[in-house]
Amino acid sequence: MKKIYKMSIIVMLVALLLVAFTACNGKTEEEEKNTITPFHSVSGSLQERWEAQLPYIIEAWGGEESPVGCMLSYVSYEGYPLDDDIIIYGLGGDGFLAFEYNENAAEIMAMLLQDEFFNYKKIPDTNIYASDYFSIWNFLANDIEKVDDAYYSKDHKQLISFNGKGTSYKILNGTNKIGSYAFGFNDNLVTIDVPKSVNEIGMHAFYYCEKLTSITIPNGVTKLKDSTFDNCTSLVSITIPIGVKSVGSWAFSGCSNLISVFLDVNSQLENVGRNAFQDCTSLTSIIIPDSVENIGYETFYNCSSLTSITIPDSVTSINDSAFRDCSSLTSITIPNSVTSIGNYTFSGCSNLTSITIPNSVTSIGSSAFSGCIGLTAITIPNSVPSIDYGVFEGCSSLTSVTIPNGVTSIGSSTFEDCISLTSIIIPNSVTSIGRSTFEKCTNLTSIIIPNSVTSIGDSAFKGCSGLTICARAASKPSGWNSFWNLSDRPVVWGYTGD
Repeated sequence: MKKIYKMSIIVMLVALLLVAFTACNGKTEEEEKNTITPFHSVSGSLQERWEAQLPYIIEAWGGEESPVGCMLSYVSYEGYPLDDDIIIYGLGGDGFLAFEYNENAAEIMAMLLQDEFFNYKKIPDTNIYASDYFSIWNFLANDIEKVDDAYYSKDHKQLISFNGKGTSYKILNGTNKIGSYAFGFNDNLVTIDVPKSVNEIGMHAFYYCEKLTSITIPNGVTKLKDSTFDNCTSLVSITIPIGVKSVGSWAFSGCSNLISVFLDVNSQLENVGRNAFQDCTSLTSIIIPDSVENIGYETFYNCSSLTSITIPDSVTSINDSAFRDCSSLTSITIPNSVTSIGNYTFSGCSNLTSITIPNSVTSIGSSAFSGCIGLTAITIPNSVPSIDYGVFEGCSSLTSVTIPNGVTSIGSSTFEDCISLTSIIIPNSVTSIGRSTFEKCTNLTSIIIPNSVTSIGDSAFKGCSGLTICARAASKPSGWNSFWNLSDRPVVWGYTGD
């Protein structure tokens, strides 16, 4: 019994000594299990640091054979001198990764420091500024060490790069930041365990992780930067935390198996960047929270499985090609808050059968509804002063269009190839009709052109094989193009009927 008691005391003392040793070491139990290797260190001028460190930088990103290492291998070894006051090293024509200056270059320096994309920081006790992109600052400032198959800042607060071959990876607890391209082009990882401590994820962090199926974004993250999950083609679902205010450009672009995007009803999301969900061809529905004011350029371009979407009253503008080629979208309600619809916004939405444009809309961009072959009727609100180029071009099922009195111009090719259109009333407010406006409207049988129309472009009624044109004018006005009636359709001049 005494022997057992003594053994217990010895075990307890050993355990206490191990805890004390870990505390003195400043490393967690998790870190004690890892193999930590110091990274190559440098000193001196930017040129000295750059030329000494660049081969090791490339090595850390997987070597010249890896996509990121290949990109970095093209980085200039020679600086770009500007007025002999500033030396810059960078990515060819894509931007600069580091620069060294003297006080004569203050104006140039100020301009570079405003660049949020490269996010330059000063290396202490030097005149060197280095970019956060590719974590170049860490390499040039000697703030890096290797932990197994990953590279971290020395305090392990930032994960810089991972080039392991395993199918899963657990980021160290206590890490706050995942650097740009940290997992970029990794074609092995299926799962990544992200600790709750992470509150910042860099651009392209998971770029082209084509086998990644799931990942949890911690609640501390407030911004998803550009191309964060770009072309993660195996990603099936994602939950965007309540505190995220911005989804960057191309953030989920090319995630072709992404079916579900979950957003909290109380989401603080304010901005969705351009191409954010482009080519998410499996995405079936998404609810945009009422904190969003703008739907960016090509945000949902070619989301070909998207059947429904809710646009909240907070949205004021829908930018160019936002829903272009969303071929499964059947209906959409545009709220009264929207004032502008961009170019090609709903172009190619081939199953869109109905859409209501509110009176708040004052601008409809060119080709906004072109190729919407399922659209049968449309009413243009009184608030719209002009109909732009090709707005309804190729809407082959369109039978009815209401143009309000107030529209002054109908742009070129606006109704071209609207083969089901049988009649249309042009209001007295219209002064110009563009070229090819009604070209190949083969079922259009009659049209009345009011006296207000002083300009008609060439081929305006070309290919309208069954059309009779009724013109209020007694003869062709001088502003009508010589080839306005290229197909020589019959014209009734001085028409007085209804």
